[in-house]
Amino acid sequence: MPVFQYRAVDANGAVIEGSLDAKSEGAVETQLRQSGAELLRCAERGRGIFGRKAKISRKELIGFCFHMQQM
Repeated sequence: MPVFQYRAVDANGAVIEGSLDAKSEGAVETQLRQSGAELLRCAERGRGIFGRKAKISRKELIGFCFHMQQM
């Protein structure tokens, strides 16, 4: 299940930041509403190394292989 980072506002107007395991952004919003908070921003957290998504472009892969060959 993906992990979403969110930013929300509670009933008192305080900003809340955190992360939730959910199937979609809609599920995050539903969970926050049930706890009395309104969603401001939501994004799926990267799963790869250093918070980056695991997908590497073809151009990056070619550049990496070139530099490894040079070493």
